[in-house]
Amino acid sequence: SFFLYNIPCVLFLFYILSWLSFGNSPVVQDNVMANGKDSSAKQAKPLARRAALGGVGAAALAGPSPGRAQSRPAGGGMSGQLRLQQVARVELGTYVTSLAWSPDGGRIAAAHDWGSKVAVIDTSSWRVRATIQRSSAISQATLGFAAGGRELVTRPGEIRTLHNNPFVFGVFETDTGRPLRHARWPTDFPTSRVPEGLAVSPDGKFVVLFDENRQGGYLHVYDVATAEFVQAIVPPRRVTFKVASINHGNHLAVDANYWLAENHPSVRKAIEIFDLPGLRRERVIPAHIPSFASLAWSPQGDRLASGAQGLDSAPDPTTGEFRLWRDEDPIRVWDASSGRMIVSFAGQFEPIGTLAWHPSGDLLLAKSAKGTGERGSLVQVLPAGGGSPVLRYFAPGEEVIRVPCFCPRTGLLAWGEQGAVRVFRLMPA
Repeated sequence: SFFLYNIPCVLFLFYILSWLSFGNSPVVQDNVMANGKDSSAKQAKPLARRAALGGVGAAALAGPSPGRAQSRPAGGGMSGQLRLQQVARVELGTYVTSLAWSPDGGRIAAAHDWGSKVAVIDTSSWRVRATIQRSSAISQATLGFAAGGRELVTRPGEIRTLHNNPFVFGVFETDTGRPLRHARWPTDFPTSRVPEGLAVSPDGKFVVLFDENRQGGYLHVYDVATAEFVQAIVPPRRVTFKVASINHGNHLAVDANYWLAENHPSVRKAIEIFDLPGLRRERVIPAHIPSFASLAWSPQGDRLASGAQGLDSAPDPTTGEFRLWRDEDPIRVWDASSGRMIVSFAGQFEPIGTLAWHPSGDLLLAKSAKGTGERGSLVQVLPAGGGSPVLRYFAPGEEVIRVPCFCPRTGLLAWGEQGAVRVFRLMPA
């Protein structure tokens, strides 16, 4: 009778213990572990607030998307506190050479077939919405969205002289691929070279053309809405501009290499920051001795990340003699207002191929410029404030990763490879 009398008490105690065991949400714990921190409500709140960005915290809050495949194992594996969850793979059949997200994340533009075609991918269905035929040449396309994602800016596909091809870039409708307008080279600046680089401002208002011709580089600004030339700066001879990045405040950052002669090593390298569209030089930041491979503004526009491309020849600051340099800190983050270096990353990062910021501003992605040993490309995600990588992805030897970039709204990561575009979500490891 004593046992029967206590059965309700035992069942009630079992219920209490079960409730305590399952009451702690594993979702919140996974969110906190995404940043490598201990679980607590105080730490989980900032991650919940980032849900609108689709960042690391939002990925864990949302959980895996139904009907979407998980990422396959990386060649060589991944390490750190994050992993990749594959969201989509869009087959294009040929090499992808350039990528760009629309501001709202609704579309991805992918140049493929050695740059002769641009596919506009709808991210709600992961299907090609329109195809833009550029040319039959193998030059790499440069892409940028305008008019809130309704228009796409890309430069001509053929490397030809401006006498034969006076159009320096075109604007196309993303729904149909129909050409809307083309920009012509300004007649006041005679040249026989098509510009090597093109950068589109995040708001889609301006296009900057730049060139790395050692006989005389230049910066040209165009208005996207009219495709009309606005402003130019022609610095002294033998200055090259190889990479450029524009922030949301329409500040242009470019690498500047000053040369003694056409076939002579450069004597000075710096990051130069200009305002748009006036091209007034605002700041000069002495930076890496090896040449730049990538520049990237933080989403807030207050920091600038730079990556070195590896070995380079430059004068010794003490003796003045030219020698080979290897940057011990190939990735650096700069305060844009003061020009002060905030943090640097040492280690086996170089040569750097691409840098990209997560929209939260907390993470910085770096991709190697070429394969590492028997493995393919190496992608690393770094805490922007410094420290060890939170994700390392070694692609298989046959998988060459190209131009990885984060969606500015959702934080999804896309990159190109042979024959396809792959899209991932960052998840806790």
